Amino acid sequence: MNLFKTFAFALIGLFTFTAANASNFNTDDKVTLKAREIVAKAAPDDWKAYAQAAAKCVSRNKNMAEAIQWIDKSIAIQATAYNHDIKGDYYIKNNLPEKAMEYYIKALDLGRTELNFDASEIQEKLMKIRNTR
Repeated sequence: MNLFKTFAFALIGLFTFTAANASNFNTDDKVTLKAREIVAKAAPDDWKAYAQAAAKCVSRNKNMAEAIQWIDKSIAIQATAYNHDIKGDYYIKNNLPEKAMEYYIKALDLGRTELNFDASEIQEKLMKIRNTR
């Protein structure tokens, strides 16, 4: 009878834990689904699609594990100011300001070679990091 009680309590505990934490395991939110749709439609060399999918997730702090994979893939395909800026944002969301600064600075460097590049937003992000130190 003691084994039965132990099993019953364990089962109740499992159901309680699962019900209480169900939202933590839900990766099918709208942001994630839209980002995955972008990636699914992307050509293998479409750096911008991977960056856009990552940007959606990072901006909403959703599906960060896939977001970092997508942004790394985007950068591996073609390093741009846009994808480095997103990686900086990823590091900010993960409370790693030094790593964020590294990628924002790379974004500024890459942006100098791009047409119509506006550095003001990235400069503001760098100033915000500096002012919080």
